Amino acid sequence: MSGQCTLPLNGQGAPNPYEDVETIKDIASVVSLNGSDITVNYVVPSGVPKPVSVSMTQVNQFHENIVLCNQTIVSSAGSITCTANATIGDSQVLVNVDSGDYPLSRSNVYYAEDLGDFFLLNNYAIAAFFIILLVTMMVSSPKIMIVASIISVVLLGFTFLIKGSSIGTVVGAISWLIISGIIILIKLNKKDET
Repeated sequence: MSGQCTLPLNGQGAPNPYEDVETIKDIASVVSLNGSDITVNYVVPSGVPKPVSVSMTQVNQFHENIVLCNQTIVSSAGSITCTANATIGDSQVLVNVDSGDYPLSRSNVYYAEDLGDFFLLNNYAIAAFFIILLVTMMVSSPKIMIVASIISVVLLGFTFLIKGSSIGTVVGAISWLIISGIIILIKLNKKDET
């Protein structure tokens, strides 16, 4: 296809259909995190009361999205606080601040997981489990005692991983115990053969 294409660009049109940028940005907002409380503080520098809507949604890979709050305040300054939920795994809280139909700010707040109240992560369950392993270590066979010790050390390492320790630290700390347990088992087998 050949030919000439023209596009007339004239500066005429409807009156300004959009508000001025300064009018849209006349609201300053700050998002802060204090424990599990997420606070949005805002102020209108001109002092004119405006509607400010704050919506917070918690996004997690294990749960569906949870709407924490969706509030609107008409004021020249204010504060809105919402509380994030304790989740398995880390989550993000998406914070949207709008004035009328205009988006003012979009923020992501990182919220670390809280494993303190979930099953098998309190000290009583861990202590009961290791007492059961301790009973198996009291048998007369030294081989079973060493195998139970190795299993308990590995499970203790997994507990540290669940609590948030790095894998390098845990593997480095327990690998020499596992290797020494295997060496002791080999020595005990050689002792039984003679």
